[in-house]
Amino acid sequence: MEETSLEKQINSIENKLDEVIVEVHRKRSTGIVDFLTAVLLSLATVGSAWCAFQSTLWNGIQTFKLMDAHQAGRLASQNEIESNQKRGLDAILLMQYIDNFKSGNKDMADFYFSRFNPLLKEATIEWLKTDPFNNADAPVSPMKMDLYKLQEENDYKAEMDKYIKELEAANDANHHSDNYVMLTVIFAAVLFFGGIASTLRSNLMRNASIFLSAFIFIVSIIILFSMPFAPLFG
Repeated sequence: MEETSLEKQINSIENKLDEVIVEVHRKRSTGIVDFLTAVLLSLATVGSAWCAFQSTLWNGIQTFKLMDAHQAGRLASQNEIESNQKRGLDAILLMQYIDNFKSGNKDMADFYFSRFNPLLKEATIEWLKTDPFNNADAPVSPMKMDLYKLQEENDYKAEMDKYIKELEAANDANHHSDNYVMLTVIFAAVLFFGGIASTLRSNLMRNASIFLSAFIFIVSIIILFSMPFAPLFG
């Protein structure tokens, strides 16, 4: 009987030791998981803050690009109006010149010719060399010659190209800002699933929540590094 009682005591002690060892391993494992979860949540917090920061920078870039596009569009409209006005005035002077030139009124023709701007004068001189009144292949007007190119028209084209370029840049900046906002929401999902893991009693549910949080975090990081970063300075 004494041996049986001793064996029972020994078995009881051994069982308790096994339970202690299992509990120690469980706590150690839980401690590692908790540590990794804390690191994951910290990185997700930093990633969320970085995305919010990048979204703000891209919003600023969009604002400045829209301002540049507006200025370029205003200058383009101004150059277009000025070029149309100059073309209209040149057309009136040119018609008077041609009418007097053809009618033989040299004094009046010279008078109107003296009022030409230098570009129209040069184009008219080259046009007359083509014998336009007798040559059917000659340009119909000096203003149709390649030589006649108003500076305002060149400026208009340059400003319109700049307008389109800046507007496209503003649209791209807006697109990048929206994408960073989306990533901020995704990082919030990482924080949510990682945060509720500690409140779950079931090991299966807790591990599933942590795994889902880690998976979303990895996907977010991949997307993050595939996106352009806004310049921090300038």
